[in-house]
Amino acid sequence: MENRHVDFKSTPILDIQYVNRLHREYGVSLSYLFEEFNVNSSTYHYKTRFFLDTSSLSKKKHSNSKTRGFCYTVNGDKVPDEFVIAELIKIKEHLNMYVSKQKTIGSTKLCAYFRKNYGIIINHKKMRRLKHEIGLVGKYTKH
Repeated sequence: MENRHVDFKSTPILDIQYVNRLHREYGVSLSYLFEEFNVNSSTYHYKTRFFLDTSSLSKKKHSNSKTRGFCYTVNGDKVPDEFVIAELIKIKEHLNMYVSKQKTIGSTKLCAYFRKNYGIIINHKKMRRLKHEIGLVGKYTKH
């Protein structure tokens, strides 16, 4: 039975670099390249991890891919978060005046309220973050 893969120590680093370049730049599958160049997969991963600088070859990660500071309406228009925060403050004052201070409204209900009354689409997680920023959260007591 013949061994198709070359030993770890005898695999030149240039083959590994070429395989890495073909995979990153042209999208050739690694399994095909391993077979074509007689490179063991564990050898490839070991040498790329320790001997190659792959930071320039890796996919660029965006530091902040989502732009914060606005929401969208049903029509697709942008609405700044300051408008939403101002309306949340009005709701908070209304709750403090007419309802007990421990009462609050959930994030999903607030999202439905903004969509129905203003036509603004807000994610429930964003609504929760905005509620926490202005202090519109209920008191949690231990049971």
